[in-house]
Amino acid sequence: MDILTIKFNAMERMTFNHLFYIKKARLLKNGKTPIFLRITANGIRAELSIHRTVQPDLWNQERQSSNGKSSDAEELNDYLKSLELRIYRHKQYLEEKNLPVTANAIKNMLSGTTKENAGIVELFSEHNQKCKELLGIDYAPATLTRYETTLKHLKEFIKQKYHVQDKSIKTVDYEFIKEFEHYLKTKRKCGNNSTIKYIRNFRKIVREAIKNDLLQKDPFIHIKYSLDTVEREYLTHPELMLILKKDFDIDRLQHVKDIFIFSCFTGLAYAEVKTLTRDNIKIDMEGTKWIEIIRRKTGRSVRIPMPDMAVTLLDKYKNHPFCVTHSKLLPVLSNQKMNAYLKEIADVCGIRKKITYHSARHTFASTVCLANGVPLEITQSNLGHSNPMMTQHYAKVGDPYKKSYLKVLNSKYSTSDKDKSSENLQFLGSGSK
Repeated sequence: MDILTIKFNAMERMTFNHLFYIKKARLLKNGKTPIFLRITANGIRAELSIHRTVQPDLWNQERQSSNGKSSDAEELNDYLKSLELRIYRHKQYLEEKNLPVTANAIKNMLSGTTKENAGIVELFSEHNQKCKELLGIDYAPATLTRYETTLKHLKEFIKQKYHVQDKSIKTVDYEFIKEFEHYLKTKRKCGNNSTIKYIRNFRKIVREAIKNDLLQKDPFIHIKYSLDTVEREYLTHPELMLILKKDFDIDRLQHVKDIFIFSCFTGLAYAEVKTLTRDNIKIDMEGTKWIEIIRRKTGRSVRIPMPDMAVTLLDKYKNHPFCVTHSKLLPVLSNQKMNAYLKEIADVCGIRKKITYHSARHTFASTVCLANGVPLEITQSNLGHSNPMMTQHYAKVGDPYKKSYLKVLNSKYSTSDKDKSSENLQFLGSGSK
């Protein structure tokens, strides 16, 4: 028997398989159990935790996956499929490099000892899992949702375009990014700004791959994006008064109207109003009530003085069953329902604008603050912005207020007094000398 035949027989006799399983005896405090992976190569085993958990009664050992159609079950099963692909991709890599295919070698590659051929979906999934573990610490729920949605679109794109579940991170180049952009705009019908936001989320994963030496150069280096300017709707003073003075016989409309008005006079976003409790209300030595919160979007501490309108609305709902049961200050519905009912409220009041709950924040900046002489820096502080440019984006001044400012200028710099006018012109020109 020659050497070639011996090698062939050795390869023929090689066995390799994997198994996902749970250990019911290792129940966690939340009632779930960790999932483990066992890799067997030529009869030698290596085991590791995959850092995922599942309810024991939902685990299907025969299928090695979770039962059910919940988003958590689907996410877990997708991850198991991507992990399975990684196992066999690592095995193929070792074979192509003429390296020993052992259970420990595959284990080391999976656990991060080496990630030379890591997948796009694999890296993104790991990133999102870390975000999930840091919810409420470094990440807000909305941020995680944004990353999860981006990953969902990316997985669908890879499947439709390349007919695989995952692709090596090394295959991400200029063409891949532009094709993903095209997919988002044509298949997903995303607008320019939404497309850019999804791609920016993906770019974070690419940057981390570069930092970990998984990519040699940045595929985004020649790609530039610019967001379209979006004019946000806000209520003018007459429109705000129309809603303010309107009383509704239907409780749901009255509640939504009151909560919307509360944000118009405090500048709080939906997520902040929804989570308000008594602990957020402080009273100073002079009896002024303040709202103290940590902005979920920026993590900045914000302290807002409460106008009488806001205090009255909180008093109105202090005994509301929902507020009492859930220890909240206002009976806030889902954002989707709030927006739907606000559309109804606007129609009843004859306001032909697309008003959403976020319009309250813009109304606070433009109509309640800036139009009433509140300095920009105070408006910025109340909104919790770190950048005045962001506040200027929120705060718009309508034509009626511009005209009132024109009256002030005309009265101060009257053209009827030629000497005074000449003096003013000399003053205005002196700065350029």
